[in-house]
Amino acid sequence: MNVTELEQKINENKPLDFGDVFSKSIELFKKAWLQGLIVYILSAVLMVPIMFVIYIPMMMVMIPLGLMGESVESIEELGIGLGIVAGVGMFVLYVIAIVLMFSVQLIMRAAFYKICRDKDANSNASSDEYFFYFKKKYLKKIIILSFISIGAIVLGMICFVIPALILMVPLSYLPIVFAFNPDLSAKEIFKTSIKLGMKKWWITIFLLIVASFLATFVGLLACFVGVYVTASFVYLPTYFVYKDTVGFGKGSGEFQEIEQIGEE
Repeated sequence: MNVTELEQKINENKPLDFGDVFSKSIELFKKAWLQGLIVYILSAVLMVPIMFVIYIPMMMVMIPLGLMGESVESIEELGIGLGIVAGVGMFVLYVIAIVLMFSVQLIMRAAFYKICRDKDANSNASSDEYFFYFKKKYLKKIIILSFISIGAIVLGMICFVIPALILMVPLSYLPIVFAFNPDLSAKEIFKTSIKLGMKKWWITIFLLIVASFLATFVGLLACFVGVYVTASFVYLPTYFVYKDTVGFGKGSGEFQEIEQIGEE
């Protein structure tokens, strides 16, 4: 679907039943819980090296100071200069790390939604391609989306906390809009996510609250380890809100070929 078709479907604002969406989310979770757990684990593994990058400026300061021994004068001479360099370096790397972590989350959740669609349709084409969107043609778009989203959140927090909280609901649709419309531009994906999220804000926020509570409660009953198993359940209500509001139109290129394989 192009952006005009997406906007038309969103503007129709089809009424959704809370109970129906929630029950379908539970049924899909029974089919895709393992894939959700794998996505969670892979996301955590991919983020570990990114988090280590933040500590590089600290090492740049500590290693030279350590080599100079315990000379107070030497530390005073170099400490301030290195501290400034480390501070600037840490800020830059911190921003890069946040963007990369946001990008990893976006890519992995998009892959999870793609897998969920196959599970939901009982498609024989389901191949659990967790790294499907780790491709050159998608990476630039993902990074741009991450910058835009983080910038919007920061702006919302500067304006007051409430706008940022309101914005979190539309941003929850970013991975799914990207997953099923990867050929749209980053700007179109962001605008579509915001539009869908604002149209379905109330039902989405209540679904997310109830799903989060249920996932946490059931996870704790399973001796805390279950929290990691049930974590992906929180993502499923937005899948059905998108499906029942917009549906899955034909994409183009590689994405369209995969859809055609699933129909054969």
